[in-house]
Amino acid sequence: MNTQRINYSDGSVIVYVFAISLFAVVVLGSYLQFVSVNRTEGTDHYYQRIAEQAAESGLAYALACYKNGSKTQTWGNTASSSPAHLTPRRNCSGVPIGSASDYVVENGNIRSTFTVGSIAASRDSGNIIVLKAVGTTQIVDTGTGSVLRTYEVTQHQYSKLNSANPFTILF
Repeated sequence: MNTQRINYSDGSVIVYVFAISLFAVVVLGSYLQFVSVNRTEGTDHYYQRIAEQAAESGLAYALACYKNGSKTQTWGNTASSSPAHLTPRRNCSGVPIGSASDYVVENGNIRSTFTVGSIAASRDSGNIIVLKAVGTTQIVDTGTGSVLRTYEVTQHQYSKLNSANPFTILF
């Protein structure tokens, strides 16, 4: 039986341990960076989605105001009572509602709102309109109330009213 004895006194074990440790550090570092980037992208997408939903709320509110106002814009630059944009805190005439919140969602350090300006286009005696809303999500410092980050989404809505098949398209 031929046995060879390995001599560990020349430091070869230290080289192997160092090489394996370096490889492990590189692999773990890459993994942590990957996880960190994916978490940040997921969080940004979540806040962006809240802003989209706020814009959609604004479009639905504006469309309801338009339909209830005999197919005329009752807010914004053409409003008789106030030149204000349509927001969660304003009624269909653009007048502030006393106790209403400025936000669609206000939960912890997240708050979202919308703003709808004037009707972008109107055709066919007001039966076809294009609305534009901006949804905003803000991340706030709960201690100071200062805004740390803002996410904005602009959405347009093309609506055809008073036909056999009324429809709405978001774009």
